[in-house]
Amino acid sequence: MRRSLIVLVLISLTAAAPAASARSVAYRATISGQQELEWKVDGVTTGCESRRGAGKGRVAFRFREQRAIPTSANSFGKEMTFNVSIPSKATGSISGAFTDSVATACPGFAPREPLTSPVTGCGSTTFGLRVDVQLRGAYLYVTGPNTPLGPVSTSQTSGDCPFQLGGGITTTSDRSACGDGTQLWKRSWGVSSAQGQGLFASRVANSGRGLLRPKRRTTTLSKRVAVDCTVPSQYSGGVKITGVLRYTLTLRRG
Repeated sequence: MRRSLIVLVLISLTAAAPAASARSVAYRATISGQQELEWKVDGVTTGCESRRGAGKGRVAFRFREQRAIPTSANSFGKEMTFNVSIPSKATGSISGAFTDSVATACPGFAPREPLTSPVTGCGSTTFGLRVDVQLRGAYLYVTGPNTPLGPVSTSQTSGDCPFQLGGGITTTSDRSACGDGTQLWKRSWGVSSAQGQGLFASRVANSGRGLLRPKRRTTTLSKRVAVDCTVPSQYSGGVKITGVLRYTLTLRRG
């Protein structure tokens, strides 16, 4: 009798417990912005023959989504999710110059010839960006890796243009000093991808509750991200990198 009573009480309590509330709000996401990056190096190496490396460059582009992407903010109990990838097109220019020449010759040896990096790939550039927006905790993280834009033959700049990642200018691929993270949603592709074809890492404060209970039909999130760092190099003083990213992410209901 007692066992039957316990079972009945448990069934009654389970039936009375409120179900976890679920909510979903549909959006269409668009984004546009611009980014500039500049790098500079002017230093010497150590060793019997000391070399001087001198160069600088600039990458600048504007980007905009190719089409509005449907997505949604969702919650189930305390769990909230918001993830969207927005195919975008970037158009801009890249310039650069770098020369490695002898600073102090090694006694008894002929100095090596100066080396000048090719610049056949400098000039206008057009490439694809996949802008990823992901809710993590109290922030919307925004990253933008390079992606193919149309046929490979027409979406890539032919030739090379000096950039801070190439030619042995830097001695490490670690760009954590410039805001690059190890998690995918924290990657700063603007400083860690070839020729700067990507966005700087950024995050926008948003707990997600505002997306689940929007006060307006359109939610606009604007962000400015500044990069100012120095990356280790074989040349004294390292490589100085500065840049600014500005963008506006627009979410329209429906």
